[in-house]
Amino acid sequence: MDGAVKTAMRLLGVIDTNTMARPQRSLNAEEAASVKTILMQAGLLG
Repeated sequence: MDGAVKTAMRLLGVIDTNTMARPQRSLNAEEAASVKTILMQAGLLG
């Protein structure tokens, strides 16, 4: 997943947006939800 790290950083409040530079794309809603689930399971997001 190209935008997984940026999405995780956005969810954790480190950065404001997970917008990717071209030609990469940001994650869709389903992919972003998967990142959020992983962070919650790891105890990093409450």
